[in-house]
Amino acid sequence: MVKRLARLSDSVVDIHQGESTRTAVTTAGGPATISTTRSDSVIDIHEGESTRTAVTTAGGPATISTTRSDSVVDIHEGESTWTAVTTAGGPATISTTRSDSAVDIHEGDSTWTAVTTAGGPATIATTRSDSVVDIHKGESTRTAVTTAGGPATISTTRSHSVVDIHEGESTRTAVTTAGGPATISTTRSDSAVDTHEGESTWTAVTTAGGPATISTTRSDSVVDIHEGESTWTAVTTAGGPATISTTRSDSAVDIHEGESTWTAVTTAGGPATISTTRSDSVVDIHKGESTRTAVTTAGGPATISTTRSHSAVDIHEGESTWTAVTTAGGPATIATTRSDSVVDIHKGESTRTAVTTAGGPATISTTRSHSAVDIHEGESTWTAVTTAGGPATISTTRSDSAVDIHEGESTRTAVTTAGGPATISTTRSHSVVDIHKGESTRTAVTTAGGPATISTTRSHSAVDIHEGESTWTAVTTAGGPATIATTRSDSVAIPALRVQALH
Repeated sequence: MVKRLARLSDSVVDIHQGESTRTAVTTAGGPATISTTRSDSVIDIHEGESTRTAVTTAGGPATISTTRSDSVVDIHEGESTWTAVTTAGGPATISTTRSDSAVDIHEGDSTWTAVTTAGGPATIATTRSDSVVDIHKGESTRTAVTTAGGPATISTTRSHSVVDIHEGESTRTAVTTAGGPATISTTRSDSAVDTHEGESTWTAVTTAGGPATISTTRSDSVVDIHEGESTWTAVTTAGGPATISTTRSDSAVDIHEGESTWTAVTTAGGPATISTTRSDSVVDIHKGESTRTAVTTAGGPATISTTRSHSAVDIHEGESTWTAVTTAGGPATIATTRSDSVVDIHKGESTRTAVTTAGGPATISTTRSHSAVDIHEGESTWTAVTTAGGPATISTTRSDSAVDIHEGESTRTAVTTAGGPATISTTRSHSVVDIHKGESTRTAVTTAGGPATISTTRSHSAVDIHEGESTWTAVTTAGGPATIATTRSDSVAIPALRVQALH
């Protein structure tokens, strides 16, 4: 057994300056451990570089852990390079806990790597909580790799601070090559002010059937702000699911600014899923571009889903480009649900594309309901395409809002080339005021006998107003029916539409 222990506590001023290199190695099964505890100081300052390496070659655990807590001012400056490696099945773990300080500041780059080559788990875990001011500055690079079936996990928990600020870039990579799960997860909650600034690049990859998962939970803060770009990629090549999920809820002010690029890919039948849930905040604002892509090449479903609900003010601004593609029969689905908010506003362009090439259904669906004010502004371009018999469907449901307003152009296209039905359907009902402004272009096309259908139902609103031009086209080239149907009933004001059907 090899251990390197450091305990520094109960000092008025605790300052560590200069470089420190710590190495723990075992070759016959014992644990290799490097641990540090710093606590209960008035001023705790760590300056300079630290290099820590824990290695075992015969099954023992390799562990690097630090605990810093209960200081008035806790400052860590400089680079830290920590590496935990096991080659015979033991776990490789890097963990940090920072908590209960009045001011907790981490500045400088950190590079942490956990690797196992014989089935043990590779884990990097950080916990920061219960400080008055918690600030993380600089770049962080965290890598967890397993090559023989163990899980690769990178997790972060930040909570219960008055001010929680993360600045700088973060690069996190979890990789498994023999069936273990690759997981990157973050939880941020219960802070008065929670701010994340800078770029985040997170990648989860499995090559032998394990799931690749990236998940974030942000909740219960007074002010929750995310600024900067986020690039998240989940990939599986042997049947495991690739999942990217985010949950943001129960904050007084929840603001997301900057670009987000999320990609989920599976190549051997697993599902590719991107899901977001935002709910129960007083003010929920999303600004900037979002690019989400879900792809499967061996029959798995490709799904992009969003749920936004129960907020007092829910505003989405900026462009969104969402693409779901399957090439071996799986369904391609893009679904959004927005409901039960006092004010629900969507501004900017939305481009949604669902494509299947081997018989699976391509579906784009939207449900907006039960809000006091529901406003959609800007252009929307939605396209559903199938080339091997699957149905192509675009459907929208808007209902039960006090004021439902759609402004701007909408272009919706459903195409099938091998007999599947092409359907575009809209239902708007049971609102007090239902207003549609701007141009709408809807096109349903089938080339191998399937039906092409465009249908609209608007009903049971006190005031139903449609303003602007609408051009709807239904085309079939091999005997299928081409149908355009509109139903408007039980409302006060009902202007007409202009449509055409081609056979």
